Order: sequence, then C-alpha cells, then structure tokens
Amino acid sequence: MTAETLGSYLRREREFRDIPLVEIAEATRIPLTHLNALEQDDFTDLPAATFIRGYLKAYATHIGLDAADLLLRFEQYLEEEGLLEEKTSTDIAVVKSAWEWKWKYLWSLLVASGLIALAAFLSRL
Repeated sequence: MTAETLGSYLRREREFRDIPLVEIAEATRIPLTHLNALEQDDFTDLPAATFIRGYLKAYATHIGLDAADLLLRFEQYLEEEGLLEEKTSTDIAVVKSAWEWKWKYLWSLLVASGLIALAAFLSRL
C-alpha cells in the first residue's frame, strides 16, 4: 500500500466536502492553475516554497482542514524529495547583518531628525 500524496489528500478532502476548486480560488485569491498544480503534486511551475505554504494554509482554512497538519505534510514531502532548505549559520549571519544595518540606519535617521528639530527650536529663540 502506497502513502497518499499531498495533492491526492487535498483533492480527496475537498471532494468529500463537495467544495469546487473554483470556490477555493475565488475565496483565497490563489490562481486556479496553482490550485490544480497543488492537487496534482506538480510543484514545478509553482512559486517558492514560502508561497506554497501560504497557499496550503489558505486552502486548509477554507475547507476546514488543520493547517498545521497540512503544513507538516508539506514539510515531510520536501524532506522526502530532498528539497528542504536548511538554514546554515552563514544564512543566519546574513539575515542578522541585514537587520543590524537597518537598525543602524533607522537610529541614525532618528538622531538626525532630532538634531534638525532641536536646531529649528533653538533658531526661534
């Protein structure tokens, strides 16, 4: 006995609830072609995994499935297919570096704004 694929699970649950795919597309604003691809396990023409997770969460919520369970099934699929992107320490360092730069920029902007406001105030005296 073979394990049920993610797409066949989605299709089976949707059909069990008698919900047309078009209804899900309209309610979630997910393109119908993407929903068809999800139900056919054709992830090649879909956007990045981050978007697919969002699609799955919206799909699950609309038809009454447990979104966390569906996302877990998707993660297992990615792991089985060797597609799971693991974050390396280098990736984390790059993200941390980007945030540090943004905070330094915002802090500098705040200080400069304060100095301009102070100069304007003092010039009125």
